[in-house]
Amino acid sequence: MKRSALPKFHLDAEKPSATRRNLSCLFVFLLLKGTIANAAPLVQREVLVDSRASKKIELVWSKPDGTGPWPTLLFVHPHQEWPNKIGAEIFLKNKTIEYWVSKGFVTAAVSQPGYGKSDGPADFCGPESQAAVIESIRFLQKQPSVKRSAVFLYGGSRGATVAGIVAAKEPHMAGVILKSGLYDFVDAYQMYPWYSAIKLSMIWEIGWNQVEALRERSLLSYADHFKVPALIIHGSSDDRASIDYASSFVQKVNAAGGNAEFLSLESEHIIPMEKVKAHMDDFLKKHLSSAGVP
Repeated sequence: MKRSALPKFHLDAEKPSATRRNLSCLFVFLLLKGTIANAAPLVQREVLVDSRASKKIELVWSKPDGTGPWPTLLFVHPHQEWPNKIGAEIFLKNKTIEYWVSKGFVTAAVSQPGYGKSDGPADFCGPESQAAVIESIRFLQKQPSVKRSAVFLYGGSRGATVAGIVAAKEPHMAGVILKSGLYDFVDAYQMYPWYSAIKLSMIWEIGWNQVEALRERSLLSYADHFKVPALIIHGSSDDRASIDYASSFVQKVNAAGGNAEFLSLESEHIIPMEKVKAHMDDFLKKHLSSAGVP
């Protein structure tokens, strides 16, 4: 019986055409390009040393692509309760650092003493907290990617007091943004009941009725010679730090020839970062040109 011829298979028919290969390569390229474009910026972690007290200071920072030099924004965190005393890490978790890097800023955050990986104890906005911020500024200004004349500070709540005092002592800063700060520790200590969380922290970290130490930590004490451009953001219904203290500080700064803008938002003490980003952006743009950034 005659067998029918088997069909001929051409192996070449199984090979993708040049067009298909090119399309596949293009797809892979676009996929990789999109992945790279959406990748979070590289975060660098530093352990600085407070030259005055020989204590470790945690600093995290990141920069835009390219060589720069770039304007810089250093964040100082608010008080955090155990077990969430993660310090600077909060600005990585909530993507604040990633956001401002995407806006063209070298962006950094420092852990105050007693928070994150910085050595303690906490000193309630005192000399060691201020030194941690100053050491961080010094480190950043040495980086080739940082434009030295365009370093801005941001502080929230407890961090607002620390950032504000540093700005008063370091008048070369390009600007400072303070959110939900407490500006008069002396008066607050007298007015708050003993069981309030803020007063208990004052007593624990500073001592009982240490009026001079409270005055040295009160930003209101520095208002007469506060010359750094400032944006003061405060919640109209702040339940921890009265808006009256913030208003008094702004009035005193401007009466002494300073440049402080006051922004009251409908909020309690904790104002979400999303609610202030646009206001921060406007303030930074306004003062970048005076800092030598076109």
